[in-house]
Amino acid sequence: MCGIIGFIDKKNILSKKERKQIGRKMLQKIKYRGRDSSGLCCFDNVIIGHNRLAIIDTSKKASQPFFNNKKNLVVSYNGEIFNHIELRKIIKNNKYQSTSDTETLVHAYEEFGDKSLGLLEGMFATSFYNIADKNITLAVDQFGIKPLYYLDTPDWFAWSSEVKVFSLLPCFRMLVNEGCLLEYGIFRTIANSKTIFKSIKKLLPGEVLTYDVNKDLIKVSLYKTKTLLIKNINKLLHKSVYSHLLSNVPVGLQLSGGVDSSLISVLASKQLAQKDIHSFSIGLQDSNWNEFKYSRLVSNLIKTKHHQIIFTQEEFCKLLPIATYHLDEPVNYPNTIPIMILTKRARKYVKVLLSGEGADEIFGGYLRYCRLIKQKITPHNLMFSNSFNTPKQIRSVINISKEDHLSERKLLVKKLNKHTSARKLSIYDIKTFLPSLLLRQDKMGMASNLENRFPFLDLQLVVSALNLADKDKVTSVETKIFLKKIADKYLPKEIVYRKKCGFGLPISDWLKDKNGFGKYLTIFTNPKIKRPYFNYRRIFKLIAEHLTKKRDHSEILWVLINLEIWTKIFIDNEDQKDIWSGL
Repeated sequence: MCGIIGFIDKKNILSKKERKQIGRKMLQKIKYRGRDSSGLCCFDNVIIGHNRLAIIDTSKKASQPFFNNKKNLVVSYNGEIFNHIELRKIIKNNKYQSTSDTETLVHAYEEFGDKSLGLLEGMFATSFYNIADKNITLAVDQFGIKPLYYLDTPDWFAWSSEVKVFSLLPCFRMLVNEGCLLEYGIFRTIANSKTIFKSIKKLLPGEVLTYDVNKDLIKVSLYKTKTLLIKNINKLLHKSVYSHLLSNVPVGLQLSGGVDSSLISVLASKQLAQKDIHSFSIGLQDSNWNEFKYSRLVSNLIKTKHHQIIFTQEEFCKLLPIATYHLDEPVNYPNTIPIMILTKRARKYVKVLLSGEGADEIFGGYLRYCRLIKQKITPHNLMFSNSFNTPKQIRSVINISKEDHLSERKLLVKKLNKHTSARKLSIYDIKTFLPSLLLRQDKMGMASNLENRFPFLDLQLVVSALNLADKDKVTSVETKIFLKKIADKYLPKEIVYRKKCGFGLPISDWLKDKNGFGKYLTIFTNPKIKRPYFNYRRIFKLIAEHLTKKRDHSEILWVLINLEIWTKIFIDNEDQKDIWSGL
């Protein structure tokens, strides 16, 4: 797990020295993503940089940017290739100087080109530079576990693990992409390649981008990965957990007490070779807002050194702008902040954490699936199945142009028409909802210089799980049917069959606390800057109705608060550390 940066000075605006200075500043800005080493290379007007969090082969031999033996190909990459040892057996070039997956990756790309991407099992965001041909290749894994952003202007082509480094490019301004505010307001995330920043895009899951430096030409496509349908999903899950334990540093467990993280934890505990296994859970002191009873039960079962972390509303409020800065986007889910707190604590003991993220999407775990399965799934209710607000609600508080802002989602829904009901819901969530959950995991983990891994997102496991019959995944009354049958072999029934809780927080109540989270409402009632896209009169009405308990507007107020915090940090350049104290 690392941080990568790169840019091309198209018009040779800067001197070589100035380019290197900007490259170093970029790396310093995201130093927290990899504190073990930093590297920077300059090739004429091309800069490539890397901050390393050393996980596999922690020696200097594996430092990046990394060259092939001929010195005509260089890679800067973030992630882990779990099958890299197997890949070495099919690569003709066997002159290795390290045991790292980075070196395997560069030799695989040297031999197979873009086809090598389809051979990779793991999570990655990678950049290759072919020095002779002057071509940049960017790619991300099939689920977008590792983020990669890019921009293309008359002056710059640039890419990075995090958006914030682009602010260092001369003459480039961070601006709000108002064309995405409707989708953001409804879904709290943007499912296409656009971002909430104007002119900045992101690579979508499974995409590969090629940039021809000489011709100033971009080509974006999907790379192909071959998978097999395997009926023994239990075996696949064991295999995936085993591969996700590949590490030369200590591995720990995100253990919420739910069936997903509990199952991953028990399978990992059987295979981890390290003596002490640390597990971590987090929640509020109030037992209605934590799952400590269940996480302790699993911890005692597998004999981990368990860390039960309690946080407060005050900590949440102080950390919200900090989390926004690290996320690069408005904070979409309240549990982003507890994840940040958990990973910071975990980093004292481990460098890697296993998580149960992804199980709900592939095995039918959301309670909303039951409701939708009971109904007839239409294109409309499928598209809005993972929404938080309606278009009408968002249009009432944000001034939106009349153009269609949801065309990509509509196109995806149309493509899913041939699938069964449960499969439609799963694939739609994998494409539009899961990436935002994974972004939260990546950015909050990396803020603490820690890597999060997701065994449920092994591609072969996902494909096989998606092909289960609907009745084996979700019905109108039960979720995750097949996964629970597997978990029943390893976990107490109290864990497997308890009611799904989710990781919620009392945001609605906190908004009514004028000395707590409710203080954030003053950014609308006493704004330092008035945004042209906000309908303040309508927002005042929502606030009044919520505070007087006339109606619960917590969902839409959450969206508005976080959009304003993000704007203050990235557009107004306010220090994130001063926002809460300045209210």
